[in-house]
Amino acid sequence: MDTSAVKLSPWVTHPEAPTATPMPPIYNEAWNAVRSKSFLRVQRKEGVVTVSGLLPSAELREAVVAALSGDKGAVTVKADGLRTGPFVRTAHFAQAGALPAFLKDFFQAPGTESFVADGDTVRLRGTATPELEARWRELLLPLADRQEVAADLQIYPSRFHFRTTRRSRSCRP
Repeated sequence: MDTSAVKLSPWVTHPEAPTATPMPPIYNEAWNAVRSKSFLRVQRKEGVVTVSGLLPSAELREAVVAALSGDKGAVTVKADGLRTGPFVRTAHFAQAGALPAFLKDFFQAPGTESFVADGDTVRLRGTATPELEARWRELLLPLADRQEVAADLQIYPSRFHFRTTRRSRSCRP
């Protein structure tokens, strides 16, 4: 094909690519209504920590798994049920620095059983000393600003008093 006779006209121009415009606020509200609510469920049974839920970012997911794994991966963590994506709404408890710090401190203590957080409530279950409970409440402050915290904790004077078996009780909603 010989294109040597083709001439460009000054009247023919290449159209500019459309620029991305910000989403109007009314669409943001609609998009948030469609997105899934963040939640996190962490449970320890027989030395294995199982994590499930929906978090807004992959970075937060990795930080949570790393915090629960302990030093040098000493704890077995099953995080197959923990998903992330842009389809998840950000919740107050899902703060990148505060959530992994709390989970690391909470699950390093012996006798801790579960942590459940959704948009409305943070629930803890386990055994603690008064010092541990005070430290956990301090670490929970940034995670549960206006949320209810239901702490089903059995308080003992020291870690030496912790029972090896625990009677089952339901958490307050």
